[in-house]
Formats: sequence, C-alpha cells, structure tokens
Amino acid sequence: MESDLALSGLVSREVARDLDFAPERLRTTFDAADEADPVYVRQSRDHLEQAARDAGRSPVVHTVLTERSRAPARVPLSPRGDPRHVFPTV
Repeated sequence: MESDLALSGLVSREVARDLDFAPERLRTTFDAADEADPVYVRQSRDHLEQAARDAGRSPVVHTVLTERSRAPARVPLSPRGDPRHVFPTV
C-alpha cells in the first residue's frame, strides 16, 4: 500500500481523514500486522488504488490477505460507500 500512497501523491494524514481512521489504525493497517482488521486493509488498499488512478497513475495491484482473511474482508463496509479523496482541479 505504501507504493500506491506514493503514486497518489497523498500523505498518511490525508488518507486517514478520507477513511475516517485514527492515525494508529492506519499505521496498523499499513503494517498489515496480525491485529489489522482485514476489512480496514481492504478499504485502505482500495482507497489508495483509486487515489493513484485519480492522480493519473497505475496502481500496484496486490493483496496481503490470507485465504482465511478474505471472507470477512468481503463484507460490505458501510451504506455510505467507499470514500474517495477529492483532488483539487487545476
């Protein structure tokens, strides 16, 4: 996910704000630590891939989820839909 963060041109605090994550949750999610919630990992990954595309770049496609973690990660996140970063227009 770090590579897509760099491609997007965003910084961690912008991503945390976009996703409504506490900074610690974002760090844990980026580290893909054992305590990272697979839903947060998927949401962060999808958000960063879309942000890279929105910035005109090709995101790095990858996953760090184990087979066991994939099922819970497919659960719908929220009725509001996935958040997107709003880039200023030039």
